[in-house]
Amino acid sequence: ASIGAGLQVPSQPDKIARGNLFILVSFPSGAGKSETFRPVVELFFAYERDMGEHWQADVLPGLEADVDLLGMEVDTLKKKFGKGKSGMEREEIRGDLAAKKKALKEATDGMETPPRLCCEDVTSQRLAEMLQQNQEQLASLSPDAGNIVNILLGQYSKLDRVDDNIYLKAWSGDNCRVDRKSGKPILLQRPCLAATWLVQPDKMTTLLAEKSLTEGGLLPRPLMCQPNAEYRPIVRGAAGIPAATVNAWAALVGKLIKTFRFASEPVTLEPAPAVLELMDAHCNQIVERMNHADLRDVTTYAARWNEQAWRIAVCLHAGLHGEDAGARMLAADTAASAIALADWFAGEQLRILARGRHAARRAKR
Repeated sequence: ASIGAGLQVPSQPDKIARGNLFILVSFPSGAGKSETFRPVVELFFAYERDMGEHWQADVLPGLEADVDLLGMEVDTLKKKFGKGKSGMEREEIRGDLAAKKKALKEATDGMETPPRLCCEDVTSQRLAEMLQQNQEQLASLSPDAGNIVNILLGQYSKLDRVDDNIYLKAWSGDNCRVDRKSGKPILLQRPCLAATWLVQPDKMTTLLAEKSLTEGGLLPRPLMCQPNAEYRPIVRGAAGIPAATVNAWAALVGKLIKTFRFASEPVTLEPAPAVLELMDAHCNQIVERMNHADLRDVTTYAARWNEQAWRIAVCLHAGLHGEDAGARMLAADTAASAIALADWFAGEQLRILARGRHAARRAKR
């Protein structure tokens, strides 16, 4: 979420991996979703709040002043245009008027859109609008993503089908156009959405039961897990997260946002030769299993595992090096750690899918 589209790595010929991950975690009610979620994201939220307060106090008054002044200049040009000027003079005034009106529209639109880093319960159309207004980059973060699941399942779709297109495009960075009767067309060139959704087990089951979410490609995109966390008794005086760790995390988040989330152009990492060897071997091993072994019935999921490793590597690299990440080569030990994490999530994914796979095999027999 803090990197956005600002850091990427060439993962294959003509293919780029960015650091925007989708993470889907299933927790039972009362297991501590909010308590787990809060310390990770609260400093990200705080940064967004500070941005909003700065915009309200310092940016908005300037935009309002621009709107007033530009409005007066437009009125003046209109009056000049009607005073019997020659054709050349009228054309010059017309050009000035068009420029002023364009600037006026930009200032007016700017007044309506305070900067955002994240979202939660939004329709697909509104999500596309928010991406357009925020450099095509956002994070969808929720400690209880039940409403997001309902939206994906088509709660607001008039066609009675899943509503996942913008999420697919924003994970992959594909060109996306949204046309609606009640609004102007929205064109996104390389949208970038990160997501962390915590859901209850019944929501995970509902998502997996909707075949079109798998066949369309949405469910293979998240790193999913279903931790069997044990309930713990209260222990008075137990140590919390150390203050030094909280402060270091806050500093890292802030530096990454400033350096990469708001970068005008993405920084492309150079992977060390050993990284390419590790990642290629990882990919080829998965392909072998997909073609000849135990993954032939879940190829839609397994086909994403190596790409997930590349994406995780971008995030680990940024976490290790902070604002200097763009100047450092992606190292082999970082890639090895990313592969280990990707393999762990792959194992979790297969465990979650096991019941459906077993039912499909039994039905086939």
